[in-house]
Amino acid sequence: MNPNDVSEFEAIRFPIMLYNSAVDRGAYYEFVNVFTPDATVIICGDIRLEGRQAIIDGQTAGAKLRGAYEEGNMQRHNLGNSMINVVDSDHARALHYIQVTSELGHDHSGVYIDDLVREEGRWWIAKRRSNLEWARPDSRFFRHPGKVYMTPRSELDIGLYQDG
Repeated sequence: MNPNDVSEFEAIRFPIMLYNSAVDRGAYYEFVNVFTPDATVIICGDIRLEGRQAIIDGQTAGAKLRGAYEEGNMQRHNLGNSMINVVDSDHARALHYIQVTSELGHDHSGVYIDDLVREEGRWWIAKRRSNLEWARPDSRFFRHPGKVYMTPRSELDIGLYQDG
């Protein structure tokens, strides 16, 4: 890795940080700054949202279902390890571990697996697999998506290393 890679990696992490900030504030309309217009989000393996507006609408509905806007409820998404594979000058794959704190304390954890594209001079999420892998039994997040989903190991491979 050379020093230029660090700024590229941070540029790739930027839409992920924008996503977390918007989610934590309930500002899902800000996803216009995160996702490509034709992006896809797959939540826990089976909830599929196609297109930026469907992602905004679906995530907003999920937030209402789990009580995100109710007085006293809060959440803070924290990125853990981030593995980034810059495939070429306009495509990248990334794996981000997340932990979320809510008004209950440590609430849930999971992973984002993202395919990103560079357009208009910056990185955008074109496809996200968002998996809730663990949640405390009293977590509001069981309301939406309604289950935990252990990410298959094969999905955790973002193509950094080749066998042999």
